[in-house]
Amino acid sequence: MRYSLIKPKIKPVFNLFTRIWIYFTSISVALIFVVFIVVVFKSYYASVQLDNKKEELAQIIAQINANKLKYQELVRQNDKAELILGDLEQEQENGKNKVLLKSIQNLFTLVPKNVSLDEVLMEDRSLILRGITPTKEMFALLLEAPLRSIFSNSQTSYYQLENGWYRFVSVNITIPEEMYEQKR
Repeated sequence: MRYSLIKPKIKPVFNLFTRIWIYFTSISVALIFVVFIVVVFKSYYASVQLDNKKEELAQIIAQINANKLKYQELVRQNDKAELILGDLEQEQENGKNKVLLKSIQNLFTLVPKNVSLDEVLMEDRSLILRGITPTKEMFALLLEAPLRSIFSNSQTSYYQLENGWYRFVSVNITIPEEMYEQKR
């Protein structure tokens, strides 16, 4: 016995409208999740770059501070040189500063291009040079030989650096003639 005149149809659990709604909702959720992942990765990448820039900034600031200290040291050395050599007009009668200035100029003309001086200490009867040279022979031929002709005692010590060049310390002393004659 039948209670209906039509044959019953199987009804789906989700009708067409519900299936479309679920499909578009899941696509929207997936897109939002993808955008969220992209934003998270971009913010992480930006924070890593920010940290790198902060490190670079700290290095640059440290280098600036080191350069400021070097500049202050150079200004101090310049003031010392001006103190020693500055009053040329007042002391022209004895010529001591002119002789000192001329001897310093002559010293720097002796230094070859490849030899760099880090420190020059010039005292009454001695000269101490510290610097870097590519080879021992270059220093010996181009700078040490003229220094030996000027000073009565000249000694040089070499220390090899990692790059193959040499750090040198050259101590040159002039013995007064009175003491030289007493030794004979």
